[in-house]
Amino acid sequence: MPFEGEALVIWGRAGARPLVLAAIHRPGRQGPVTEVVLAAMRAGRRPGMARRVLAARGPGVESPATVNWLAQDRRREVHWEEGGLKIWAGIGRRSVPARVPGWLLGGRGSPSSLPTRAFMAHVEVVATEGGQVAPFAGRHRAVLFSTACLAADPLRLRLPLAKRVEPTPELT
Repeated sequence: MPFEGEALVIWGRAGARPLVLAAIHRPGRQGPVTEVVLAAMRAGRRPGMARRVLAARGPGVESPATVNWLAQDRRREVHWEEGGLKIWAGIGRRSVPARVPGWLLGGRGSPSSLPTRAFMAHVEVVATEGGQVAPFAGRHRAVLFSTACLAADPLRLRLPLAKRVEPTPELT
């Protein structure tokens, strides 16, 4: 069962505690679902990541929020109006095979990881001061896990170069 959709993942810190902010967009049979997720490192007998959905929009969501996911070529934008969060991302051209962590997608039946492609991204995050996502404000590097075929930039298509023809010496 491959992961379908996109997940923009940003790393940050609150003091010494590692945090992950993720915006997840999945197509669904009844309509797309968009989530803003905050995960924090959990210590103790069962270390791992503790995942909390901050906002969600789509069919089947109990308390929908105004979360918008915009995708255009190699740019992604996420806007969460109630939480005062805006994310702008520029996606790199190259990707590598990867596996999206199951804890990020949530749900009790989630597998440990799902196959996808990973793209490097440069993001800028605007967040309200003192809010839950305030540690992520500013510019960061991020990863976009995606199953979508990202369109190639028409000016940067890599076409094979014509072979150079060596002049032949004249026969005398």
